[in-house]
Amino acid sequence: LMVFLMGAPALAAGPELVAQAGSGTPSSSWNLGRPPAGADASAAIKQAWNDLFRAKYDESNALCEFDYGPQGMKNVYCYLSSVFSYGRLVQLSGLKPFVSGPHGAGGLELKTPYDFGRYNPQFVEWMTANLFPAEKDEQFKWITEPLYKKFFQGTARLYYLVHFRMHQDPGFFQGEVQAYQKALTEKNLDPYWFTKYWSLFPDSLYEKQFGGDFYWGNVTACAAGFWIRRSIDQTDGMFLNGLEKLLKTYDPDFISTQAKTLVQLPAPQPAPSGTAASAPKTSAQSHVAFETTDRMLLRFLEDLAAAMEGHDWERTLTLFDPANYQEQKNVGIDAPQYIAEGLGLGFADNHLIPKPGDATPWARLNGIGQVRFTQLSPPDAEGLVQVHGLVTLFDGSQIKMVLYLAKTPTGAYMMKPPVG
Repeated sequence: LMVFLMGAPALAAGPELVAQAGSGTPSSSWNLGRPPAGADASAAIKQAWNDLFRAKYDESNALCEFDYGPQGMKNVYCYLSSVFSYGRLVQLSGLKPFVSGPHGAGGLELKTPYDFGRYNPQFVEWMTANLFPAEKDEQFKWITEPLYKKFFQGTARLYYLVHFRMHQDPGFFQGEVQAYQKALTEKNLDPYWFTKYWSLFPDSLYEKQFGGDFYWGNVTACAAGFWIRRSIDQTDGMFLNGLEKLLKTYDPDFISTQAKTLVQLPAPQPAPSGTAASAPKTSAQSHVAFETTDRMLLRFLEDLAAAMEGHDWERTLTLFDPANYQEQKNVGIDAPQYIAEGLGLGFADNHLIPKPGDATPWARLNGIGQVRFTQLSPPDAEGLVQVHGLVTLFDGSQIKMVLYLAKTPTGAYMMKPPVG
């Protein structure tokens, strides 16, 4: 529910509140009907919280591409949408969520890079007043606290920290708002405009709060965009009140003490859009030998290396473009062959040695020992980047590896090997 309160994915130019699974172009008319009576609405909201115990990643939703776990607005939404829809929330409120912008009754229009939804202040006030029944119900709080920790804690904390950080210097924040508005007006918004905000926090914050998972840097960038847009539509104070209400209910120690300690940093300085001024140049681990400031690429390569070295081939398959895999599967390529070829292990001078004593179809892949990524090539004509590497086998021999990676609109990566 916090996802609906805070505005859903907050991607590049600002789509909020993700559409229901299967919805197409949003309708411009809202069929609000009569909202339920107060008691009925409260019961429905409590039931929605309870339903989260059975929430799972909604693979049927076209907006849900990669399951990175419940971290960040869009990924959290992809869990929540399996049990509670956008339309249901609107029905309970009896209010239009937006006063202007591209979004309609059917859901979101995500392909409008120079516009975003301006929230209806009454809708935001209604959400703040109604979506947190645990505020005044200790027993319900005790029941739902595991849900808060699983689905909302990391994202709520980071959005709160980003708001504080961006307002340390009011002049900095207003300058960022004005720069964004100018880019919208001139239709000159870089698709990766918000990635510069990855550097709002040092790596130590992600290490301390998120176990060194630098995917949260992407969430920081999304949060910065969210607060900039809420300043423009003048609902930032309302959303901050709702966020503080959530944190005071479930996370009082964080908001009273921890947050103040974590943001004792010099005020941020503007950085060129599309850059990350203090992003790490190499991975914190040892699988990546080349330099890059792209945290999402580092995250992807470390995930892939962990899956390969752990012989987790189901996980490895999820890192490929699903359509690419399905196309090869349809022509008779089985999973072990697809992975081997997709990792570029099929060079003429390569020789995957089956692991001794392994009679499974995965024997050749299970002979992989260690993985090292050594070289990054710029995007080709199709926008694919190549990553070259070496794979050390169980017997100490080494073979070459080459990956073809596509970057999604969210900044994530997936393998998309050539077919044919």
